[in-house]
Amino acid sequence: MSKKIIKLCLLLIVFVLLISIFIKFNNTYHKIVNINSYIDNEKSSNISGYLKIDQINLLEVINNIDSNLNSLNNGLMLYYLNPFVILGHSGTGKTALFNDLKLLKLNDTFEFSYNKTIYNYKIIKIYKKNKKDYLTLEGDIILVTCLKNDNNKQLVLVGQKLNF
Repeated sequence: MSKKIIKLCLLLIVFVLLISIFIKFNNTYHKIVNINSYIDNEKSSNISGYLKIDQINLLEVINNIDSNLNSLNNGLMLYYLNPFVILGHSGTGKTALFNDLKLLKLNDTFEFSYNKTIYNYKIIKIYKKNKKDYLTLEGDIILVTCLKNDNNKQLVLVGQKLNF
C-alpha cells in the first residue's frame, strides 16, 4: 500500500511540474505577443521597444527616452542612447525588475528591441562601481542596477552587439 502511495505522490509531483512549465511558457509567449502588438499599436507612442533576458525570465517594455513614462518609477529607464544605457531597480516592489541581474555571467546573451529593430548582445564585462562615480560609457549597451546589500554600489553589465 505504501508503494502505491509513493508512486501516486511522484506521479502527482511530475504532473504539477509539467503544468507549471506549460503555464510559464504560455505566459512568456503571450507577454511577447502582447508587447509586440503594443509596440505596433499607434497608441503606444511612449514605447520604443523591449528588453528580454531569458536567463532571468525578464521581458519588459522600454519607453521612449523623451517620454514622461521613461522613469524608474514606471519600470526600466532608457537613460542614454549611444551606447544604450538601461537602468533598473533591485530590491522590493513591482518596479524592482533587475533583482536577478546579479545571476548573469560573462557571455550570457540577451535581446533588446529599439524602434522596431531587434539587437542581440552578449555580456562582455561585469563590475561594481560606487553610485557617486561616473559611469564609463563602453560597449554597445550597459545595464545598471543598485546592489541590494550595499546602497552605495551599483552593478554594471556591459554588452557587445552580436552579428547574426
